[in-house]
Amino acid sequence: MEKLVMFFNKNSSFPSWFSTLFTGLFFALLSIRLRIFSLLEKTGSRLTYDQVIRAR
Repeated sequence: MEKLVMFFNKNSSFPSWFSTLFTGLFFALLSIRLRIFSLLEKTGSRLTYDQVIRAR
């Protein structure tokens, strides 16, 4: 990520705001991906928790 941002900043064919936009979009996509996959993971966790034998 750092190398891409440095490339965008050094290359004069890109506008100066392009690296900021690219970084923002990158982290927004990561956040959306995390939210989607965290919902998928929670569906089976309750069944697994109910099967755990707990000490009394």
